Amino acid sequence: MPRYIAPGPLAVNKRIAERLFLKTYDLELEQAHSYCSWAYRKAAWTIDELFENVNDIYHSHGEASLCELPGIGKGLAREIASWLEVESS
Repeated sequence: MPRYIAPGPLAVNKRIAERLFLKTYDLELEQAHSYCSWAYRKAAWTIDELFENVNDIYHSHGEASLCELPGIGKGLAREIASWLEVESS
């Protein structure tokens, strides 16, 4: 069941965090390595708690700026960037 996301400038953060949390849940159901599910969980927490719009961060400084956020590596930054591209179109 999707969570409620209030409209506003940080709504995109909540939508991206929701996708990351759902991916975490799927990985746990698949019994994937715990480091993989923890990577998604940490990234979800980071995006969910950001006080800046993640879309603005990405579009002003690119994918590398996502890697500078705590708990987000290159692979997750690439995945988040692809989601943000879809959000923007």
